[in-house]
Amino acid sequence: MSNDDTQLTEFLLGTLNKDAHEVVSRDIETSPDKRNALQSTQDALDHIGLEQEPINTSKHLRDLIMGAIDPSSRFEGFVERLAELFDLSSKRIRELLSTIDDDQNQSWKASGIPGTRLMHFDGGPRLESATCGLVTVKPGRIFPAHKHQDDEWVFVLQGRAQEDSGRILEPGDLDYGKAGTTHTFRTLGEESFIFAVVLFKDNKWLFGRTVMDHIQAKKRFGPDKPS
Repeated sequence: MSNDDTQLTEFLLGTLNKDAHEVVSRDIETSPDKRNALQSTQDALDHIGLEQEPINTSKHLRDLIMGAIDPSSRFEGFVERLAELFDLSSKRIRELLSTIDDDQNQSWKASGIPGTRLMHFDGGPRLESATCGLVTVKPGRIFPAHKHQDDEWVFVLQGRAQEDSGRILEPGDLDYGKAGTTHTFRTLGEESFIFAVVLFKDNKWLFGRTVMDHIQAKKRFGPDKPS
């Protein structure tokens, strides 16, 4: 398989990094030959799904396909963006992501918030004074209302959530919380809402408002929406 074929396969499987994805996208828009090659690659992938008898494919192509559906690598497409966010190596990011499904990993701690676990870790030199972590919130939960005492960045890895503003957060979203703003959110669907977070001061929890969020859930967030 040529390098071009490999790149197009990764493009279709969503495993290219952001910069490479943008380069291929531009090539497809400007080159009829590239568009034809992309269609041929798509046809080959479709053929794999329809074929009743095993067909001969390269090991590299099989690895790409299996990697795309393997739960242990489901966050691979976010590695480079997280490495930039946390100022860490891709290797370290993969180590952290590998713990998400490990209920026995001692790095995950109870947060004191029902249905929520968190993991703290050190960011890179640029984030020496910041708090960095991963957070997982179970389905059907309302995350307590809080005020950002400094700027905060949240990157969504899995699941969906609806803020009290009505905005929906989904995987791949990078949300910026400006110092002084307040919000809360409710998880949607049947899978846990998992996100990475960087903040420079601890949030101030608004317990009175949190109680009202639960009492007036439909008013705060609107009717339930399908995931």
